[in-house]
Amino acid sequence: MTEPTIDEFIRYLQAKLDDPESNNDNEQLKRTQRQLDGAINLAISFRDRHAKLQAAGEKEFEIQQNVRILADKVQSDMVSGDASLSDICGSCSAILETDLDFCPACGAKK
Repeated sequence: MTEPTIDEFIRYLQAKLDDPESNNDNEQLKRTQRQLDGAINLAISFRDRHAKLQAAGEKEFEIQQNVRILADKVQSDMVSGDASLSDICGSCSAILETDLDFCPACGAKK
Protein backbone atom coordinates (compact mmCIF):
# COMPACT_ATOMS: atom_id res chain seq x y z
CA MET A 1 0.00 0.00 0.00
CA THR A 2 1.36 3.42 -0.90
CA GLU A 3 1.19 6.56 1.18
CA PRO A 4 -1.66 8.95 0.32
CA THR A 5 -0.77 11.93 -1.82
CA ILE A 6 -1.46 15.58 -1.05
CA ASP A 7 -4.18 15.57 -3.73
CA GLU A 8 -5.88 12.61 -2.04
CA PHE A 9 -5.69 14.46 1.28
CA ILE A 10 -7.25 17.55 -0.28
CA ARG A 11 -10.07 15.44 -1.76
CA TYR A 12 -10.60 13.82 1.66
CA LEU A 13 -10.89 17.24 3.34
CA GLN A 14 -13.28 18.45 0.64
CA ALA A 15 -15.45 15.37 1.17
CA LYS A 16 -15.49 16.05 4.93
CA LEU A 17 -16.52 19.62 4.18
CA ASP A 18 -19.50 18.41 2.13
CA ASP A 19 -20.39 15.63 4.61
CA PRO A 20 -24.18 15.63 5.14
CA GLU A 21 -23.79 13.94 8.54
CA SER A 22 -22.27 17.09 10.02
CA ASN A 23 -23.12 18.23 13.52
CA ASN A 24 -26.47 20.05 13.72
CA ASP A 25 -25.01 22.73 15.98
CA ASN A 26 -24.67 25.79 13.70
CA GLU A 27 -21.65 27.26 15.54
CA GLN A 28 -19.85 23.92 15.57
CA LEU A 29 -20.61 23.46 11.86
CA LYS A 30 -19.19 26.91 11.03
CA ARG A 31 -16.08 26.24 13.13
CA THR A 32 -15.52 22.88 11.43
CA GLN A 33 -16.00 24.43 7.98
CA ARG A 34 -13.44 27.15 8.78
CA GLN A 35 -10.94 24.54 10.01
CA LEU A 36 -11.43 22.38 6.92
CA ASP A 37 -11.17 25.39 4.60
CA GLY A 38 -7.93 26.39 6.30
CA ALA A 39 -6.54 22.85 6.06
CA ILE A 40 -7.44 22.63 2.36
CA ASN A 41 -5.77 25.99 1.65
CA LEU A 42 -2.67 24.95 3.60
CA ALA A 43 -2.46 21.62 1.75
CA ILE A 44 -2.78 23.37 -1.63
CA SER A 45 -0.10 25.92 -0.65
CA PHE A 46 2.22 23.13 0.49
CA ARG A 47 1.67 21.16 -2.73
CA ASP A 48 2.38 24.22 -4.89
CA ARG A 49 5.45 25.25 -2.88
CA HIS A 50 6.80 21.71 -2.91
CA ALA A 51 6.38 21.50 -6.70
CA LYS A 52 8.21 24.82 -7.20
CA LEU A 53 11.09 23.84 -4.92
CA GLN A 54 11.35 20.41 -6.50
CA ALA A 55 11.46 21.98 -9.98
CA ALA A 56 14.26 24.27 -8.78
CA GLY A 57 16.15 21.29 -7.28
CA GLU A 58 15.79 22.53 -3.71
CA LYS A 59 14.59 20.63 -0.64
CA GLU A 60 11.51 21.70 1.31
CA PHE A 61 12.94 20.54 4.65
CA GLU A 62 15.73 18.52 6.17
CA ILE A 63 14.91 15.37 8.12
CA GLN A 64 16.13 15.77 11.69
CA GLN A 65 17.37 13.00 13.92
CA ASN A 66 15.23 11.88 16.80
CA VAL A 67 15.59 13.54 20.22
CA ARG A 68 16.08 10.12 21.80
CA ILE A 69 19.50 9.92 20.15
CA LEU A 70 20.52 12.87 22.33
CA ALA A 71 19.09 11.14 25.38
CA ASP A 72 21.20 8.09 24.54
CA LYS A 73 24.27 10.35 24.58
CA VAL A 74 23.29 11.70 28.00
CA GLN A 75 22.82 8.15 29.25
CA SER A 76 26.29 7.24 27.98
CA ASP A 77 27.62 10.40 29.68
CA MET A 78 25.99 9.21 32.90
CA VAL A 79 27.93 5.99 32.67
CA SER A 80 31.13 7.97 32.23
CA GLY A 81 30.13 10.36 35.06
CA ASP A 82 29.53 13.49 32.90
CA ALA A 83 25.77 13.70 33.57
CA SER A 84 23.30 12.79 36.29
CA LEU A 85 19.88 11.15 36.28
CA SER A 86 18.31 14.55 36.89
CA ASP A 87 19.51 15.61 33.41
CA ILE A 88 16.97 13.31 31.70
CA CYS A 89 13.18 13.64 31.66
CA GLY A 90 11.50 10.63 33.23
CA SER A 91 8.56 10.91 30.82
CA CYS A 92 10.18 11.29 27.41
CA SER A 93 13.95 10.85 28.02
CA ALA A 94 14.74 14.32 26.66
CA ILE A 95 17.61 16.35 28.05
CA LEU A 96 16.45 18.70 30.82
CA GLU A 97 17.66 22.25 31.18
CA THR A 98 18.82 23.12 34.68
CA ASP A 99 17.08 26.52 34.78
CA LEU A 100 13.60 25.11 33.95
CA ASP A 101 11.18 23.37 36.31
CA PHE A 102 9.70 21.33 33.46
CA CYS A 103 10.78 19.34 30.42
CA PRO A 104 11.06 21.56 27.30
CA ALA A 105 10.13 18.59 25.08
CA CYS A 106 6.98 17.20 26.74
CA GLY A 107 6.14 19.69 29.50
CA ALA A 108 6.40 17.21 32.37
CA LYS A 109 7.37 18.75 35.70
CA LYS A 110 10.75 17.82 37.18
